[in-house]
Amino acid sequence: MKPSLIILITHSGYGGAHKSYSRIADCLSSQYNVICLAFTSISPFPYSLPSAIRYLDTGIPSIFNFTSLGRFFWRVFRLSWLRIKHKPHFVISLLEGSDYVNFLSFGPGLSISSVRGSFFADQELVRYRKIRLYALSLIYRHFKAVITCSASLKNELVSNFSLPPSSVIPIPNIYYQSDVVNTHQAPELLEHSDVYRRYYCFTHGRLCIPKNQASLIRIFSSLSERFSPITLIISGSGPLLPSFKDLASSLRLGQEDLSAVPDEHLISSVLSSDANLIFTGYRKDVAGLMTISSCYLFPSFYEGYPNSLVEALQAGLPVITADFLHGAREILDVPLDASLTYPYLSQAGYLLPIPASDDTTCHEMWAGKVIHIISNPDLQRRLSQGALNRSKQLILSNNCAKWIQALSSLLSPEGLS
Repeated sequence: MKPSLIILITHSGYGGAHKSYSRIADCLSSQYNVICLAFTSISPFPYSLPSAIRYLDTGIPSIFNFTSLGRFFWRVFRLSWLRIKHKPHFVISLLEGSDYVNFLSFGPGLSISSVRGSFFADQELVRYRKIRLYALSLIYRHFKAVITCSASLKNELVSNFSLPPSSVIPIPNIYYQSDVVNTHQAPELLEHSDVYRRYYCFTHGRLCIPKNQASLIRIFSSLSERFSPITLIISGSGPLLPSFKDLASSLRLGQEDLSAVPDEHLISSVLSSDANLIFTGYRKDVAGLMTISSCYLFPSFYEGYPNSLVEALQAGLPVITADFLHGAREILDVPLDASLTYPYLSQAGYLLPIPASDDTTCHEMWAGKVIHIISNPDLQRRLSQGALNRSKQLILSNNCAKWIQALSSLLSPEGLS
């Protein structure tokens, strides 16, 4: 009989991070009876899980549901009960909120944290920062190990939380061969002037400050005047959509919101639009949008290990990405400690400075590289093939096996030493 393992998920909604959770659970189910416990859940779980995996939510009784503190202590009790009942070998918490519950619960099982993003870069986590920094320092030292999604994030944790390097294990997200879909198999698709009425650039992610889509809108305001016809497609939902629309209006950038268009009609609606900026709303499957695009743009201020950038590589899309904290260099196979001169050309695309809202020099660099890629079909083909090659390298790294090996090492008498 396989041993048990509990994975704590703060929220089971859609998104790159939640896709990663399901991949980790899927991977570990080959060796463990996996129980996924979600604090806030969407039913059914939005990503496919093997039938062997039990998916539960905390099911908060009304007596505990009046305050956030009541909900927190109910989650601690619920997890403690599951630990006693199932006697897991491991309890793995994903994201900070579940770390506290994991730490305060009791019962069998080694506690492990899986850190998916930067504590110091996230400006949305400023409140009570010093208190939280102290609390996390205690928690991380109490846990048997901290598994993080990038080597640069490991360096941050070791430096700022005084953790032994051997206790922090970098394991990037899990990818499969079936993820790779070359949307540019036909060479003529790269020469969009012969196929479509316009050139398209694509970005994908939640509409929020860290993703920095506002800078892309500003870049395209000047780009559309210099190079036409061109359209920026922004796929995703979030609280900043109204402000993005206002920004586009103030820049006199033609825009269209296709959020209400059904998936089956989205591509035809995009191709028939004359707008320079298109909002598609949230779309679970963006392969079609990548198919019509010439390049993928990723201007984030910071990330952990962004799945959307890897998905662009898997689609064979040339990328232009900001050199943000954590993830970009590892995904594009650029040395972490290298001193780069921008623009830096990798096998799959360009690494550029983060485009701040008022940095017109940086905006010009981004606009210039967009024009350079879409104006050079030979370069597009070379970067497209480089993107596919790099995506296959990420698959061959077999990060699922690294998870299994890390947990096996923790159970050995020597631990990770």
